Amino acid sequence: MIKYKLFKYQNLVNIEMKNFLKRNLSDKYSPWNEKFNQELFTFMMQGGKRLRPVLSTIIYEGTGGKDILSMIKISLAAEILHNSTLIHDDLIDNSDIRRGKDAFHTRFEKWLLGKNVADAKSEAEAMAILGGDFLIFLSFKTILESNFSDIKKLYVINTIRDVSEMVIKGQILDTELSIRNGTEDEYIKLIEGKTASAFESVTKVATYLSDAENNVSEVLSKYAKSIGCAFQIQDDILGIFGKQKEIGKPITSDLAEGKKTILIIKAYELANSHQKRILDRILGNKNISQKEVEIVKDILRSTGALEYSTDFAKRFIYDSLDLLKDVKGQIKNDTYKILDKLPQYMVKRNY
Repeated sequence: MIKYKLFKYQNLVNIEMKNFLKRNLSDKYSPWNEKFNQELFTFMMQGGKRLRPVLSTIIYEGTGGKDILSMIKISLAAEILHNSTLIHDDLIDNSDIRRGKDAFHTRFEKWLLGKNVADAKSEAEAMAILGGDFLIFLSFKTILESNFSDIKKLYVINTIRDVSEMVIKGQILDTELSIRNGTEDEYIKLIEGKTASAFESVTKVATYLSDAENNVSEVLSKYAKSIGCAFQIQDDILGIFGKQKEIGKPITSDLAEGKKTILIIKAYELANSHQKRILDRILGNKNISQKEVEIVKDILRSTGALEYSTDFAKRFIYDSLDLLKDVKGQIKNDTYKILDKLPQYMVKRNY
């Protein structure tokens, strides 16, 4: 049932997203601007789980919300903002692949090379910076197009502003930890800012717009924050142990970038001196080989870091399910059933 429900809402979000982007990315101000719009449209529509807008719409309806179309319009803001961070992330991480296809800046660079533009790489990176920025501004337009009152729209805009700040703080910490060792507490702070804050904020918006009781809003927001943390931990596990075809990026990328995920933090804590020297040599190596990836995977298994990380994600899952029990009977039964199954779906996914 959960996959059907998620697909149903995902389809509704995609339809509204496509229509919105067509309306707002159609001008032909200049040849580069026309290409810019085309690439933004392609990037936005070439996949993605749409978890943030789907979650917010499910919760909105489940807590008594009636104007589903307006809620979807509002929810697009979170998804567009999320995609703006992905375009920028790919630049920060020097990643040429996103969702199994060329990243935004990579596609633009190939187009510029075809036109014999000098320094196409730098020009394409500039377009990616502008592309991410443009999506930030575009996200506010979806809010303004909804049928909610101006007071409610202002609340949503302020919430989007707050979560944007948290995401940037999380990204800064993520970048900082790529060049130094981190602690488990720092990792939690990182994933709360970079990922979980977005899940939490879309839930706050959904319950505010549906006029849910304060206690329901508070509990569901904490629930969303917990599943957001579990989601990111699973992402980090898949970043090393997943299959490239399924996760849409090279499994070498997180290690090459030197990311201090919970896997790596715990491995350093549990590894012997020889294993630590191996990790020091491989982490951050931009030319990491598949053989070296397998060596790191062996260390993560043998030290217990993989098992610990899997259990770490489960702790957030159990927390979310305990929280959900507090609102049983206060939200629609169908919605409760979906939210009860969603955490396990988050950590059992392979992409």
